[in-house]
Amino acid sequence: MVIFEGRQVNIVRSARAARTRLYVSVDGEVTIELPEGTRVDEAQLQAFVDRHKRFLRTRLRNADPARYPDFADGGKVRLLGKEYVVRRVDGSGYRLQGDALVAPTEWDEGAACAFFAEIFCPYAEWLAEWYAGLYGMKYRQVKLDLRQTSWGVYYPQKGLISFNLHLVFLPTRLAEYVAAHELCHSRHPDHSPAFWADVERVYPGYRETDKELSTYDLRVLKARASLGSHVPKPRGKAPR
Repeated sequence: MVIFEGRQVNIVRSARAARTRLYVSVDGEVTIELPEGTRVDEAQLQAFVDRHKRFLRTRLRNADPARYPDFADGGKVRLLGKEYVVRRVDGSGYRLQGDALVAPTEWDEGAACAFFAEIFCPYAEWLAEWYAGLYGMKYRQVKLDLRQTSWGVYYPQKGLISFNLHLVFLPTRLAEYVAAHELCHSRHPDHSPAFWADVERVYPGYRETDKELSTYDLRVLKARASLGSHVPKPRGKAPR
């Protein structure tokens, strides 16, 4: 048996695996995936795990459920920096009522996604407009997505900034940083020293915020939020 800090490590062999891989699932389970036919004994696997203790501790800390929205009745969720208590009610839609997020007993991915998009889209549009106006950067459009691998993307051909909708559940300073980061790509297509110098000018002290953002596991957040794979176009407008 292979153990990491008191928990059993799953050993999986897969014909699709090209190499040995160590990962932590969204539920906090540690797994070693091996290519089929790999000959390795338990002691070697334990040594492999021991060599990656720092990686595993970081992944497990980032997968801590307490850091992510809990949509169970009585759970807590943060929306644009404000915390709400979840109330699941039969026959209800999604709405904010005082300090409560009222949601139906039966979770509806599409309706939930539309509701959170209506909250986040005006804020994302305002952030892009504010940073662009303040620092003389240009873009044409803002949209939301549900990617599992990035918090934001800038498309230079379209002048389009795409924000990950899951940012609505994180502290607002992280969405601010993503806006500044992506707008700097309107001037610098890569992550060159000139790009990072521009980010520092637009968002002073960005390194600490970037580090904080990296402590949230987007895979875990996506699984906890359960918003599906498509964001309907919000009706909300950016505040002026």
